[in-house]
Amino acid sequence: MIVAVGAVVAAAILMQMVVTREVSCVLPARGLPAIGTAARALGDVVAQSPLAGALAMLGLLSMSRLTPGIAWSLMALAVASFSGAIIEPTPQPGTMVAFVVAYWLLAATGLRDVWEAARHTTGGRVGAAALSLTLVVLQVLHVTARDPKGRVPDGHERLTSAAMGAIIGQIPRGAGLVEEDAATDLLLRAQPGRLRSADRLHIVARDSAAVAAGMAVGPVFVLPRSQRVLQHLGLELTPAGRDGATGLAEVRQAHACTPTLTEQPVPTPQLDGRTQLALVAEDELSRGPVVILLPAAVPLSMLPLDWPPEATRGFHGRTFDLTIPADERDLSNELRSYGLPPHPQPSPTRFLS
Repeated sequence: MIVAVGAVVAAAILMQMVVTREVSCVLPARGLPAIGTAARALGDVVAQSPLAGALAMLGLLSMSRLTPGIAWSLMALAVASFSGAIIEPTPQPGTMVAFVVAYWLLAATGLRDVWEAARHTTGGRVGAAALSLTLVVLQVLHVTARDPKGRVPDGHERLTSAAMGAIIGQIPRGAGLVEEDAATDLLLRAQPGRLRSADRLHIVARDSAAVAAGMAVGPVFVLPRSQRVLQHLGLELTPAGRDGATGLAEVRQAHACTPTLTEQPVPTPQLDGRTQLALVAEDELSRGPVVILLPAAVPLSMLPLDWPPEATRGFHGRTFDLTIPADERDLSNELRSYGLPPHPQPSPTRFLS
C-alpha cells in the first residue's frame, strides 16, 4: 500500500517539478489553451494535471487487466482525438474531448489499483480515501483559483504608519501617488499634515488616462496593488523605494497597448518602430500560445529580456526570408498550423519573423 500511494505521489511531484504549475492543477483546465499539434495538447493536459497524470500512468500499466472491450475503446478514443487534433489544428472547442475521456478513464483505473493495493488494512483504506478526496478537493481549489484577484496581500498586512511615512519621504514634493486601497488611505490620513498637504502630495486615480495627465505635471508613484493593475495598461514602472521604503515604483513612461488578443488574428500597428514589447496576461493563471508576426526589411533578432527560466521553454523565434522558396513554404506551413490565413503575395517585405 505504501509503495502504491508513494509511487503516485512521487510521480505527481516529479511532473510538478518538471513543468512548473500551481499545486492545485490536478484536472485539465476548463478551457485548454489553443493547440497546434496533438503532442502539444497531450503535454498541456499532463502539465495541468500532475496528480491525475500519475494515476493515468498507473492505469496505463494495468491495462492488461481490463476487459478487451474497455481497452480497445480507450485506444479508439485516443486515436480519434489525436487524429482530430492533427487534421484540425486550430483551437476548435471539443477537439480533445475524446482524449480527455480516455485520460480520465485511465486515471480512474489507476485509482482503482491504489484502492486494491491499500484496502487490506484500515490505514490503507484511509490513505486511499484521502487520495480520492484530494483529487476532487484540489480541483475545486483550482477552479476557484482561476481568478486570483484579492489573493495576493502585496505586503499590506505588514504596512505600518511609520512605513507609510518612510514611503512618503521618498516621494518628491508635488508628486502624485496612485490610489491604493482603504488600508493605505487610512494610514496616509494618519500622517502629519505636512506629509499629506496638497502641495506635498496629491492622489491620482488608478486609471491610465489619469496617470498620463499626472505625469504631465510631475512624477507619479505607485504602490504594489496598483502596480498589478497599471502594468497591464502599458505603463512602464521602475523601482523607486530606498532606505527601507520597499514596494514603491515610479511611472516612467506610457506605452501604447494593443487590443485584447483573442483566437482571431488582429493587426498591431502599435509595434511599428518598437524594439521591445511585453506580453501581459489578464491574470496570473492565464496561459496559451501567442503568435506574433513581425514583417521587416532586415532580419530581426528575437530575445526574451529578463524572463524567468521556466517562461523561456515555450519561446521560439524564427525569421523567414521570403525570397527563398523553402522559407516561404515553411512559413505557409507554420501559419496553417496556427490556423492563420496565408501570407499575402507578393510580400510587402522580404523578411517575416
